[in-house]
Amino acid sequence: MQQLRLTPSEARDLATTTHDRSVFDCETGTPSCDLSKLSPSEVRHAGVAQQERNFSNCNGGWGDCDRTLLTPQQANKVVAAEHRRNFSGCQNGLETCEYSKLTPSEAETLAKVELQRNYKACLIGYGDCDRSRLSRKKSTL
Repeated sequence: MQQLRLTPSEARDLATTTHDRSVFDCETGTPSCDLSKLSPSEVRHAGVAQQERNFSNCNGGWGDCDRTLLTPQQANKVVAAEHRRNFSGCQNGLETCEYSKLTPSEAETLAKVELQRNYKACLIGYGDCDRSRLSRKKSTL
């Protein structure tokens, strides 16, 4: 059986493609990343990409978040984003709402939203209607 050999041009193309795949793997955080195959500049770039990916994950509330890798400014932004997500979840009646993390003003706003949501539930006849929370005027639905 005859072995196939790559031409010098094909060998260069294959080496370039293999290297580009290694760079891509490291920049995107793929488990197959092998930093030893990258130049110092590419390793730095992969590190920056990893830092940005981590911040994005933390800021979005997604799984792979390592808070120890955040800068102080990023950590502050993450805390603010978490607060916004919690308040939004509370406004939408999600079970993930943590009332204890709301400011007094937000709690007041939320109380109004919840009263309105309860009123609408009672008006439509949904099971989550709590008639005891209706005003006298609205309780005569």
